[in-house]
Amino acid sequence: MRQINAESAWDITTGTSDITIAIVDSGVDLTHPDLAAKIVAGYDFVSDDSVPSDSNGHGTHVAGIAAAVTNNSKGVAGVSWGARIMPVRVLNSMGWGTSSDIASGITWAADHGARVINLSLGMDSSSSTLEGAVNYAYGQGALLVAAVGNDYEEGNPTEYPAAYDHVLAVAASGDEDEHADYSNTGFYVDVAAPGGNPSGSGDPDPNHWIFSTYWAAFGGHVYAQASGSSQACPHVAGLAALILSVNSGLSNDQVEMLIETTAVDRGSPGWDEVFGHGRIDAAAAVIAAQTAPTATPTPTHTATATPTLTPTRTPTATPTATPTRTQTPTNTPTATPTPTSTWTPTATSTPTATPTQTPTSTATPTPFARIYLPLLMKEFGLAPPPTPTPTPTATPTATSPPTHTPTPAVTLTKAHTPTATPTPALAPEVVVLSSNAFTPYAGATSLYIVGELRNESSSNLWLVRIDATLRDSSGSAAGTGYSYAMIDRLSPGMTSPFRIIYRDPPAWASYELTLTWNTTSQQPYPLEILNSTSHFDGLDAYHVVGETRNQYDEQRTWIAAYVTLYDDSGEVIGVDYRHTDPHDLNPGETASFDAYVYFWKHKPDRSRVATHLLQIYDD
Repeated sequence: MRQINAESAWDITTGTSDITIAIVDSGVDLTHPDLAAKIVAGYDFVSDDSVPSDSNGHGTHVAGIAAAVTNNSKGVAGVSWGARIMPVRVLNSMGWGTSSDIASGITWAADHGARVINLSLGMDSSSSTLEGAVNYAYGQGALLVAAVGNDYEEGNPTEYPAAYDHVLAVAASGDEDEHADYSNTGFYVDVAAPGGNPSGSGDPDPNHWIFSTYWAAFGGHVYAQASGSSQACPHVAGLAALILSVNSGLSNDQVEMLIETTAVDRGSPGWDEVFGHGRIDAAAAVIAAQTAPTATPTPTHTATATPTLTPTRTPTATPTATPTRTQTPTNTPTATPTPTSTWTPTATSTPTATPTQTPTSTATPTPFARIYLPLLMKEFGLAPPPTPTPTPTATPTATSPPTHTPTPAVTLTKAHTPTATPTPALAPEVVVLSSNAFTPYAGATSLYIVGELRNESSSNLWLVRIDATLRDSSGSAAGTGYSYAMIDRLSPGMTSPFRIIYRDPPAWASYELTLTWNTTSQQPYPLEILNSTSHFDGLDAYHVVGETRNQYDEQRTWIAAYVTLYDDSGEVIGVDYRHTDPHDLNPGETASFDAYVYFWKHKPDRSRVATHLLQIYDD
């Protein structure tokens, strides 16, 4: 905060609850002590309900930077203490989202009073639907602030929505006002803000990271250090809220002009493609806003270049704060590196909504956004949550292995008492080899469905989607949800783990899994595993650690290690993945990995883990 002169701005205003910042992202931890008191009604466009809880971490990290409660003897300080937070979930637990969901989220936020809309997500192709939503929100008076992306070293593609007119595009700078190595540049960059610039996931200097609130998958409330243009973006959104707090009559164009004209020039004199108008100065902007006229100003910079869109590799998801597959939010919907997250928990878990997505048929891929990778996350302390009393939970748990028919079905039904799989009308091209439903630990309210699927077609497949339908004892649908295979691209015969999470699921007796997919000419690249070992840590997480090597003649990027755990019957009981460190490798280079699984069916009975499958891919 010192870098943007926030303390001096706070001498004038710390923000007002009359101004709302919409966080259009992976949701927000609705009970986090640094956020809960500031949250207004939002919406979940992934699950189609009104409980936009985070199941990735990216959105919670972004929200804390923009507007975390301050001077409460807890955690972190947000740029605009007084502003309200409107959580709008458009990215799933993997950090992915469709352009249509993001467009719906932007429109909804504008219609429900958000003066500032933070978009720490993006994609490297334009969408008329998304652009239309941006123009609509702008017309409603909202200021849209978007991250430029973290792919500078991977081709520096033009990212959307940051590159649209009527969007304030934010690049990331380091703690010495240098260009952050990962931050995209281009004709559309308007300003820069602190996003962190670590040398790698092991960088010990806290000044190279951005510290903020985070979502705890295992329960409790935590904080994490991360870096990315996703983190730069909410600094600007928070500043916009401070400006409106002292002069609410300003238009969105005026707020943007004040942020740009008061920025500290960096890089080449004047506007440039790296820093735009410069690194933001909160105090200068707030002081100027106090006496700014309300007449519509003339924009100070108009983009003139027309970018040529060159699609690049589709990044894999991961959290932002660890993760982070996100344009998966801007770190992808959204967005960035493979974080190994590490947290400092404090309280209880946050309930989230039951997904309600309806299965769709195989079709041409919908434009996807992600949280921007590589979002680097750093572990800085992981303490176990309070041990709950092991009492029966209200959520049913599948208690016996699934029954498989000789010919796998496209739709797999699993009940407490195994039931026969329906006879398929046509032989499927993708099959579920094993799946399991369970609560991750005693006292948990979440329901996890984990499993393994295999490509039995003769084509390479892309983004295999798994839709789950929970059914009650009468056979009626009680809830729906979906996720994607953890490995994006599958060659013939290849397997991938998957996971679907229900927060506070309804009463259920069985579930069905329906698969849809797209074919692609691209193929995954398995990397050589030099060595690996496995162990449990003090929190009963199962770790697979080792080294991998790029044996190819060209660079491989966004490399991740995927782990599937099995019990002694061969049933899947846990899945997860982590990116390697580093996640990009030139020919012959090596990387380390530590892929660990917290949620598995028999926790903490370690003896039930019989074996694991380790897969390392640049997919």
